[in-house]
Amino acid sequence: MRGDRQRKKFRYYQSCPSIQEYVLISAQEQAVDVYRRVSDNFWTLHQFGPDDEVELKSIKGSIPLQEPMWLTAFWEVVSAFIRQMKG
Repeated sequence: MRGDRQRKKFRYYQSCPSIQEYVLISAQEQAVDVYRRVSDNFWTLHQFGPDDEVELKSIKGSIPLQEPMWLTAFWEVVSAFIRQMKG
């Protein structure tokens, strides 16, 4: 994880029990880091690159990074899940 600011944010998110995944996106590198909660104090890192499909288990969705508009598609999946949760 890069930078002090990101570490502080991650520590905050770790303290929120409802957060199951923490996603860092690099649009320039076409890369995504997904941190998944395994238990209260244990998270695993899953790194995805240009030829991968990013799986977000917490919202049961995935996005192929080779898709031309992958970043837009990523946010559409997340936004749809949020709308669904709000009911």
